[in-house]
Amino acid sequence: MSTATAPPVPAPPPVAPPRRSWTPGRVVGVVGGSLALLVALVLLAAGAFLRLGDGFLRDSDGYLSTSEMSFDSPGFAVRSQSVHLPGWGDDQRPQDWLGTVRVQAHALTDDGVFLGIARTSDVNAWLDGVAHTRIVRRDGDGTVTTYVDGGAPVTAARDADFWVASTDGPDQQTLTWEPEAGTWSLVVMNDQGTRPVSTDVSVGAELPVLDRVTLTLLLSGLVFLVLGVPLLWWGAARAGLPRP
Repeated sequence: MSTATAPPVPAPPPVAPPRRSWTPGRVVGVVGGSLALLVALVLLAAGAFLRLGDGFLRDSDGYLSTSEMSFDSPGFAVRSQSVHLPGWGDDQRPQDWLGTVRVQAHALTDDGVFLGIARTSDVNAWLDGVAHTRIVRRDGDGTVTTYVDGGAPVTAARDADFWVASTDGPDQQTLTWEPEAGTWSLVVMNDQGTRPVSTDVSVGAELPVLDRVTLTLLLSGLVFLVLGVPLLWWGAARAGLPRP
C-alpha cells in the first residue's frame, strides 16, 4: 500500500516594504534641491553665454564696439547726446567698469576729421551760435537729430583748451579716453573746420565689468549646484524615490 505525498506548500509572496510617507522635510529636500539645480543651470548657462559672446565680439585690441554710425551735418559740427557717468569716490570710478573708451572716425571728405570729448557745459558754450547738428537719440528707426543754424566757431577746435581728449587728421582717426565722472559730449568736425561734416563713427570700450559679471554668474551657479545636488539626493532617498 503506497503512502500519498502532500504537495509542497508554496512560499508566501514577499511583502513589499512600507512606502515611506512624504514628510515636510522630504518635500523640502526634493523641492528645494530641484529649485537649486534649476537656478544653477540658469546661472551657469548665462555665465557661459556671456563668456563666449564676450570673446567672440571683442576685436583684436580687446574692445567691444558699436557698428559704424553716420555723423552728417550741413553745419560745422556734429555733437552726440550727453552721457552722464556717475562716480562714487576713488573706489568706484567710471574707468573701473568701462575701462578705456575708444572712438574711431573715418572721414568721408578730403577735409579730414576732428574728434573731441569734453564736458557738456563746455561744449554747449563753445557751440553757442555755431551751425551744428545735435544727435537727440538713436532707436530702431535710426538716428534722430536736430539742426541748429548759426555761423562758424570763433575758435578753431584744435586750439580750444577744454577737450579732455581729442585727435585730428586725414582719413581715419582714433581717440582713446580714460572716462571720469561727469556729463560728457563727443564732437565731430572736419579737420579744416569746414562745412558740411560727413564721417562714419564707431564707439567702443574695454568693459572690464563684463568679466566680473561673468565670474559672478559662474561662481553663483557652482554654489547652487553644490547645494542642490546633496539636498535633492537626501530628499529623494528619504522619500523612497530613485536618487538622481
